[in-house]
Amino acid sequence: MLKKFNNLFTFVQSVVRSNSDAVAVEEQSAPLVGLQSRLSRHLKTCSAAALLTAGSLMDADAAVVHWNNANLVIPATIDGLYINVETQATGSAGSGVAGWDINPYSATSLTWFNATGTGMCRYPGVTTGSAGNLAPGTLVNASRSFGSGAVVVGSNPGNWQLNADNYFGFRFVASDGLTHYGWGRMTVGAAITVRTIAEIAYESVAGVEIAVGGLSVPACTAPTLSGLVTNAGCSGATNGGVNLTATGGSPSPLSYLWSNGATTEDLNNVGPGTYSVTVTAGTCSTTSTFTVGVASQPAQPTLACYETATFNNTTCQWDVTGTQPQQPTLACYESATFNTTTCQWDVTGTQPQQPTLACYESATFNTTTC
Repeated sequence: MLKKFNNLFTFVQSVVRSNSDAVAVEEQSAPLVGLQSRLSRHLKTCSAAALLTAGSLMDADAAVVHWNNANLVIPATIDGLYINVETQATGSAGSGVAGWDINPYSATSLTWFNATGTGMCRYPGVTTGSAGNLAPGTLVNASRSFGSGAVVVGSNPGNWQLNADNYFGFRFVASDGLTHYGWGRMTVGAAITVRTIAEIAYESVAGVEIAVGGLSVPACTAPTLSGLVTNAGCSGATNGGVNLTATGGSPSPLSYLWSNGATTEDLNNVGPGTYSVTVTAGTCSTTSTFTVGVASQPAQPTLACYETATFNNTTCQWDVTGTQPQQPTLACYESATFNTTTCQWDVTGTQPQQPTLACYESATFNTTTC
């Protein structure tokens, strides 16, 4: 459009100059000179408007830049591959790739090294570690957490998968000196060291979020959460939990992330405390918080006078200690009864009185016959 306006302006100017010259020769007509001036000012105004319009059209045309069929094989080496997202330049050394942004490498794992200002998008809800394996439709924006380092291969949400396509998100500082957001798709083989970046895309406007895997965000519905709390048996026990129910939420499957790192739907074997869970469906999520308390302490058992009881916060039971004092040794004529009031043995009984003896007799008490 700008080019058309400039061409039109040049053409009219030439016509005006031609007519002006002819009039100058023939009549030196002041009215025509005034017309030229007014027309010139009008066309300059139109040209300026065209510049503004063109600028607006450039802003409106901002979109995702898609590096399709990139087919970047990542060598299983200490250097890996240095990649400039904008220029699509690559190389095995950073010094050979001007303005490189991301550098996947490692002979034993998949590790991300990033230029200053660049970062790999972690899985939603995760605040440590390296690039997460993101679900298509996940928004990559300033609210996400970014990092670097080796990825985790496993079965938990956000873990990288073997023999599969894995999606990653990233931010980088473009040639305009501003932060842009992008995503990529990496095909991983039977080992994490067998990997190829199939495509890369980024948002051409700084600061604008981008949806992983496309230009639009798939429709989603956030789930509704409720939970049944089981209190821990005591303050030191780890037998509490939350039976979580997520109603609705699409697309499926839903992913779960608890504040203690658990990724199961239900929270099991935890101690007293406050726990939050974020349940994600596509790019929609809901967060709820539950408090696991302490169950009522069992009543202390009835104790003998010689016993003491201490509540065990690990087993959630009373530990009773103490034994009855040993019965004293008794004479044959004595008996003993344990006194629960004094917590001692009461000994009763006296030795039979020695009989009256003749002068020639002696008496010895027989402890056997008593």
